Amino acid sequence: MKLTQGARLARLSPWLPLAVIVLFGFVGIPWSTWITLSVAGLGMGMMLFVMATGLSLSFGLMDVLNLGHGALIAIGGFIGATAISGYEFGVWPALPWLHWHPGAALQAGIGLGACSLLAGLLAGLLAARAVPRPRERRRRAALPAGAGLLAAAAVALALGSRQLSLQPLLADLGVVASTFACAFVVLALVGLAFEYLFIRPVYRDPLRQILVTVGASYLIAELLKAVWGPASLSMGMPSTLVGGLSLGGVVIEKYRLLAAACGLLVYLGLQALVHRTRAGLLIRAGVENVEMVEALGYRVRLLFLAVFVGGAALAGLGGAMWGLYQGQVGTGMGAEMLVMIIIVVIMGGLGSISGCLYASVLVGLLSNYTTYIVPTVSLFSSIGLLVVVLLAWPRGLLPAR
Repeated sequence: MKLTQGARLARLSPWLPLAVIVLFGFVGIPWSTWITLSVAGLGMGMMLFVMATGLSLSFGLMDVLNLGHGALIAIGGFIGATAISGYEFGVWPALPWLHWHPGAALQAGIGLGACSLLAGLLAGLLAARAVPRPRERRRRAALPAGAGLLAAAAVALALGSRQLSLQPLLADLGVVASTFACAFVVLALVGLAFEYLFIRPVYRDPLRQILVTVGASYLIAELLKAVWGPASLSMGMPSTLVGGLSLGGVVIEKYRLLAAACGLLVYLGLQALVHRTRAGLLIRAGVENVEMVEALGYRVRLLFLAVFVGGAALAGLGGAMWGLYQGQVGTGMGAEMLVMIIIVVIMGGLGSISGCLYASVLVGLLSNYTTYIVPTVSLFSSIGLLVVVLLAWPRGLLPAR
């Protein structure tokens, strides 16, 4: 069926905020600084996406507003800080009895495996782009494809110009990949316990959900202080990821490129899960109509559990990524990020992976642009953007269909 001009404009309209924000930055900032800030905003957006997408799926599917999601992010940050210190120096905070320190060769092997996995997923995305696809799916694939190509091109140019050495880079990528894997696995187990203790007793009771999950977040904050102490825990960046790459007069922060690549990996994995597996089919059906899925005989409770555990694991991964960017983690980290995550989830559309990614990139870009142009505005720019978006698109920019 051929779309009318009005229908085409309606489909393109959710992309208007991105065009306005990019134009706003390009007009008000010198071009080299604009590129630097755009890449930084993309990296920040990908970190927000990793932290927020689990909450988006669980809220859209389970109708559970988990205000303890920020506490899960904080646990991921502390696990990440412990792991990266142990992998780099053999010193494991809160685990004084553990003295294992992997060698450089093992770390480089892990880094090579992680890079190969990312390259394979990017190649699969590019191959899929060669197959005729609906316009809507092509548009939604353009953003992650562009992020991956940008990161790959920047690393290739840096290696060619000898700003990076391959062996130390692979070793440090192995440290980071191992750290992220620890945070992901541990938070999956924590999410399993969190769902059983705090979420399962309050299904279909929104008021009690808010009270119980807020109380759980305070409890977790005190447990973190008991295990790691009240002071912030340092999370040092591996040496080859410190600083930026100079490419044609433009400086691009190395870690932001890594964050963009990790966010892209998560996005591709989630898209493959949701759109190409039976479990994904049930998740999409559950977002639309939980009662119908139950009537067909599927065990929705197990589906809810799997989604919540996966969301908690992603929260842990995002917490480790954000803590490494900040250089330290503290018990207040989760509360600080929770407001931003809720903004992203609502703006993108409940239950929408693509919407969550798009909203995260919008928030990251706007935050970086306004910090450079009008620093005082950056404090409330995301809330202002949310208000404008909801006035024009009450269901979010790219809601789940």
